[in-house]
Amino acid sequence: MFGLVFVLGFLLRPIEVIPLIALLLAYLYINGNNKNKLIVSSIIIISICSSYTLTNKLLKKYSPDNSKNLPVTHFIMMGLHENGEWNQKDIAYTMSYDTKREKIEANVNEIKRTLKEYGISGICKHFIDKCSITWADGTSNYEYRLQYVNDGSIFYNSIIGQKSHIMKIYCQSFRIVTCIFIIISIISQIRKKDLDWRNLFSLILFGAIIFYFIWEGKSIYSIPFIPFMLILMTNGLDIFTK
Repeated sequence: MFGLVFVLGFLLRPIEVIPLIALLLAYLYINGNNKNKLIVSSIIIISICSSYTLTNKLLKKYSPDNSKNLPVTHFIMMGLHENGEWNQKDIAYTMSYDTKREKIEANVNEIKRTLKEYGISGICKHFIDKCSITWADGTSNYEYRLQYVNDGSIFYNSIIGQKSHIMKIYCQSFRIVTCIFIIISIISQIRKKDLDWRNLFSLILFGAIIFYFIWEGKSIYSIPFIPFMLILMTNGLDIFTK
């Protein structure tokens, strides 16, 4: 069942596998003896491989023509360009190739070219820029999602209208405070030799940061991870007040 959920989650939205991977790692390293860990690992790996094989066969049978789909490599390529956000030029570039194999080859060549052009310092700068886009925006760019709402009520004015600056300041301040206490929680975890429940949420958050460095970046992508951030923030606050 774990393998099937893992594969389906990846096919629907690749980021879904991050919590599953973190859960697996936490289980293997926090609970059980070495023998049980080996058995569980083997079962899960076999389950994932068999589920992936079965799912691929079903996709080829019921959806044989996937040449018009954007391959995974496209989003990695797009994530390396400019600030890493959605780029219509990259879509036009990928779709200019007919088959899926041609699209992948073109994307891979462009990825190699971009990495070579960046160099180590350029990649580090790009990583910082993408983190600031995906994780530093406390509003998660909610204005974009609400741009077509226009009811003129007091709530509208306070959230997205002329008086929304107070709401934005609050959101950004809360995100800054959240990040500070997350850092406190992580420092505490590093100092503590034994693994505990906090490591699971830290792994999820760390995995998401790495994933969105590789993938396309967008401020709204941080929203699914806010619950994990709040849990770590609460732990950091508890440590700070003791």
